[in-house]
Amino acid sequence: MTQHEKTLRKLLSKPTPTDLTWNELATLFKYLGYEEINNDGSRRKFVSRTSGRKVFIHKPHPQLTIKLYVVKQIIETLKLHGHI
Repeated sequence: MTQHEKTLRKLLSKPTPTDLTWNELATLFKYLGYEEINNDGSRRKFVSRTSGRKVFIHKPHPQLTIKLYVVKQIIETLKLHGHI
């Protein structure tokens, strides 16, 4: 199992907020064909290189762990975009 598959499995298991990090999430989006675009402040945009679809996420700070409500939003978005 690749690291990307492990991260996707971790995402789908709806981890506690300390389980999934920003770096893991950004790497997963890159693997799925998205490019990260830094906007003002902590707001980040991931744009699909093939379809042009966009995903907006606030980069957590000061800690880099993803909160559970954001994990749920990401799962729904990935389902909508046909990635899972």
